[in-house]
Amino acid sequence: MMANTVILDDNSIEYDLNEADTYEAVTEEVLNSIDVSSFPIFQNAGIDGRISVGVIANTTHLENVLNYFVYLLGEN
Repeated sequence: MMANTVILDDNSIEYDLNEADTYEAVTEEVLNSIDVSSFPIFQNAGIDGRISVGVIANTTHLENVLNYFVYLLGEN
């Protein structure tokens, strides 16, 4: 799993409308993606760098997500 910064709340609209002098955000580090660079399907793809796949925390299609990871692993 890979950690990423998630913005929980911010004042971007107010900042963009010049209603706030500075941009402020409440953030949190969460584990929300998987590094799939070493998965067999990507080994000979010629991609230089890391590949990550993120999953939205409140997905209603978790079974499809899991099936996709099985596919990416080549274990179908």
